[in-house]
Amino acid sequence: MLTGLFLRGASLIWYATMTRYAWAVPAAFLAGLGDDFLIVALGSLVIERTKPGILGKVTAFLDTANALSTFLALVAVSFLKTRLFPGPLLLLCGLALCIVCISTAFGLRGSRLS
Repeated sequence: MLTGLFLRGASLIWYATMTRYAWAVPAAFLAGLGDDFLIVALGSLVIERTKPGILGKVTAFLDTANALSTFLALVAVSFLKTRLFPGPLLLLCGLALCIVCISTAFGLRGSRLS
């Protein structure tokens, strides 16, 4: 799951710092690949760790949380677009994702799942 987030963040950084539009297609492809990694990892975790009786409720909660986080991200970007140009905004989002992934990876290094 962290690989997908890191790939998404790295592709945002790449997209923000590129100088030619020919590189936009590979950057968008890698961003979509990162999203696919996240969807597969989250779906596998939900199916594996959730009791069958409440699987529908957990899935509904995750769908609602996804919609809410998308809405809040759009609100944040709308607020920041008045202060930043698109390039620095994408760079900021990509750096934030990469920092979260790296810090989470170091935090999870010593933990064990039961």
